[in-house]
Amino acid sequence: FREASAVLPSVLNEVFASQASIAPLMTIAEIAIETRYGTSQKCHTETTGMPILRIPNVARGAVNFDDLKYCTLIGADVKRVRLSTGDLLFVRTNGSRELVGRCAVFDGGDPDNTYGFASYLIRVRVDQAKVLPRYLAYFLNSTNGRSEIDSRRRTSAGQFNINSENLRSIPFPVPAIAVQERLLEQMEQREAQANHLVSELKAAGAEGQGMRESILRKAFAGEL
Repeated sequence: FREASAVLPSVLNEVFASQASIAPLMTIAEIAIETRYGTSQKCHTETTGMPILRIPNVARGAVNFDDLKYCTLIGADVKRVRLSTGDLLFVRTNGSRELVGRCAVFDGGDPDNTYGFASYLIRVRVDQAKVLPRYLAYFLNSTNGRSEIDSRRRTSAGQFNINSENLRSIPFPVPAIAVQERLLEQMEQREAQANHLVSELKAAGAEGQGMRESILRKAFAGEL
């Protein structure tokens, strides 16, 4: 369902294109409080210490808490990798080109836990008086956002990489917070419609080629 996977970035791009000529362009560096790499200390499966989010926990535009590993950290190391609600997590290195640059917003998780993140991820903490984390995440999952990430990926020894300076140089339109909130509502609705589309395509299956083509035509025409 490669076509279906292209629907959401395309429809998100329409939203950001509407802002391109009216909202100021800013780089991630201009709205970031900090960017940081995670812990490189060895993790374990025993449920002692700090739960650590890894590459598999950043998937399909969301943070999940499946198959967690743990790390015993103390003092300054805990403070350095502790996640806060609204932090963006990026996959920074992987053998799969498509995974590198993938991002999601940390929503706080279990309130009884303090979470950290591993060294193959980059945390970007934004000034939420300037930009809503989910607004930025949607941009980076749009067609133009993906293109910005694609142009900054590097490869070495069979691994694809993006570093924090590359990420910080990415420009995007930044309207007022009230406008971002309104656009977020539109994009959340479009995401739900795109997910519904994927379900319809799966239901149609290989035998429903005509139906699949009809659904996709409507999607790319903005008639989801």
